[in-house]
Amino acid sequence: MFEKEWDRLQDETIFQARELTEEQKKYLDNIINNIISSIKSSAVVIEGKALPSSSFRNYLLQKFYQGERLENIKWVTVEQYSKGLVAQRTLTGGIEYTFRVEGGGKREGEETTGYFPPTQETIEGEKIKKTRIRQEFFELEQKISGLPQLYEHQEEALQSIAKQKKVSVQLPTGTGKTMVGIEAIRRFGTPAIVIVPTVILLHQWENELKKYGLKPSVVYAEEKKFGPVTITTYQTARMPIHLPNLRMYRVVILDEVHHLYGDVTKTILYEIMDTAEYIIGLSATVKQPGEKGYKEQKTYLPVAVEKYPVHFKGTPMEVPVTMEYIPVVLSKEEMEEYQDAQMTITKALRTIGSPDNWSRVASDPANPHFLLARNALKALQDRRKILSSNMAKMQKALEIIQSNPDSQFIVFLETIESAQTLKGILDRNGISNALITANVKLEDRFKYFDEFSRGKIRVLLSVFALEEGVNLPDVDKAIWLATSRDTPRYMIQRLGRITRPKPGKTATLYWIYAINTVEEERIGKYGRLL
Repeated sequence: MFEKEWDRLQDETIFQARELTEEQKKYLDNIINNIISSIKSSAVVIEGKALPSSSFRNYLLQKFYQGERLENIKWVTVEQYSKGLVAQRTLTGGIEYTFRVEGGGKREGEETTGYFPPTQETIEGEKIKKTRIRQEFFELEQKISGLPQLYEHQEEALQSIAKQKKVSVQLPTGTGKTMVGIEAIRRFGTPAIVIVPTVILLHQWENELKKYGLKPSVVYAEEKKFGPVTITTYQTARMPIHLPNLRMYRVVILDEVHHLYGDVTKTILYEIMDTAEYIIGLSATVKQPGEKGYKEQKTYLPVAVEKYPVHFKGTPMEVPVTMEYIPVVLSKEEMEEYQDAQMTITKALRTIGSPDNWSRVASDPANPHFLLARNALKALQDRRKILSSNMAKMQKALEIIQSNPDSQFIVFLETIESAQTLKGILDRNGISNALITANVKLEDRFKYFDEFSRGKIRVLLSVFALEEGVNLPDVDKAIWLATSRDTPRYMIQRLGRITRPKPGKTATLYWIYAINTVEEERIGKYGRLL
């Protein structure tokens, strides 16, 4: 064997594989193959980061050619890590082999300890000495303290989680979903990861966890540090480079879990089902029968607790809401355009089914309903534009805001064009406002929220940007300028923006709707639910 050469190769930095002889390369290859074959896991954790076992071989080779001793590299399987322990383990399994050295100036029969376990062919017939595998385990030191006393519904949720382990929990906005998640981490242990739909929610969770003594790591954009307690977004977690990292966590909290069931993001669920002990989906609006993703929810994360605002009447969580329904009439031209669009939508619903199917059909020219699906998608856009841009609605919104000079508002709109129109009307009337869409930078959003909380901005205009994950407890009035989407989720989430509990708080929702349209139908369909 080449004990002296291996000693040199490990002590001196060798960057080029060509400096090894063919026999040395074969020896190194066998050593690494032995290491890889000993791993009975899909991934390993090195310095807090998970690496697929399939990539571990290249990682070891890279480290070797960078001059690092392989036995100094510490690793642990994801299964060990998921038990709340950080392990350091010698790559060679902690086994020292003693074998005869052939030549090299050694006396015949002299035994020398090598840095690597030789291959089976090398040690065949020779005496080998094995020592016990040495593993060091370190309890994670992060502790949660100072949590407030739980409400009855929160304790009910946690008991359901403890019993079923992989569940969804529905609680209305402002009733303490986040506290359920933090208490779950305290009760069920770490490592734990929280996955959220937006960076704003990521920072909210980060602040809440820090409040109770934790030091969470965050993974998004430029920051990518996985740790014992981690927060990331669905968009980041679903990336192939990050998916293996999810397997190291014992507790997984999926905030606003209804975002999980998209065609791309549900890969997260499949990645964690076999490794996480507890998977907790939190939402104010879990999937309902007939919705896309309901089947996966029912199969993998069944709803254990399902609470609505009506369940909190007479409790400290209740914020009384006054609903004001304000009708407007479409112009003759608008009504004709609306009816044309609605006729196409109705035909597509009867022929193709749910709008969830329309994009798929519209992308397949061979489908017999290809043209109908394309026309129906355009009709949806036309209907949304008509219901959003009606000037009578704009005028009503202005009157409501002007008649409440001491109040702040969130106005929910459905097109950027209508939001820009209303913004211009408010600007001309001297009413401070900010328009928030998906394209507004994160730093600008925080700036607007700060100015809104300090009273410098009276009105926030939202185009599908403030429906969820925004904590503005002082705002108590909202205006719905359009409700073209036939789903209670948006309505419940929007209502939640003004019903975050605060002592003595009451809220008012102004629902401006066009008569003889789907908006009028939805008042009857969802009004009682809200």
